[in-house]
Amino acid sequence: MKATGIVVIIVCCFWIGLGSIIDGLNATVINGGYMKWNPERMTWQIYIIAGYVLTSVAFATVISTLIYKVLSGLKKQALFTTGNAKLIFLSGFVYMFMVNFRENFDFAVNGAMEKTFPLPDMAVPALVFTIFGYLYTMAIDIKKENDLTI
Repeated sequence: MKATGIVVIIVCCFWIGLGSIIDGLNATVINGGYMKWNPERMTWQIYIIAGYVLTSVAFATVISTLIYKVLSGLKKQALFTTGNAKLIFLSGFVYMFMVNFRENFDFAVNGAMEKTFPLPDMAVPALVFTIFGYLYTMAIDIKKENDLTI
């Protein structure tokens, strides 16, 4: 079970990371110069493409690790752990950055002069992750109190 879980985590991270890298390569190298480098904004363009790739891999890693820990926790009958709650909060945090880079990917590819700040796309899922994290933390506290009850 442990080896299978580790393989699943590695495959998921590789798959999502590879997809974002292919998006970046399609934008920069492949398709005959699809990328429009703007000399005034080149630093931002590189930052957004690299950030999109890195946050995609980070999000896939956090979610895959959370799924693995939840499944192994079910087997050990220890589902509500503080490590899982921290991973839920971390996934919301990483997701916010990933969406910001993904929404500005068009800025990086076309060399446009305006960046966007996708507040609804960033805030709503991050808020859901945060609420779920707090609910999970409350479940951990309830479990601790039930364990202490005779």
